[in-house]
Amino acid sequence: MSVKGISHKIQTYQISDTSKNLEKKNLLLNEEYEGFNLNIDLNVAYKDQVISSLENMLSKMKKSRT
Repeated sequence: MSVKGISHKIQTYQISDTSKNLEKKNLLLNEEYEGFNLNIDLNVAYKDQVISSLENMLSKMKKSRT
């Protein structure tokens, strides 16, 4: 896409769906409360990396609560 006054190309994006619809399809996870905020977009995220990160954090949390 070219834009008047800008010499470099502009990246364009396409909206696939609303965040509420993605949540219903279990592709977008949002959990938030005091001291905790988790946002995962399974359309973009590397699932193995997300699983590893969550497992690491769960392990740390279990160790710290005893």
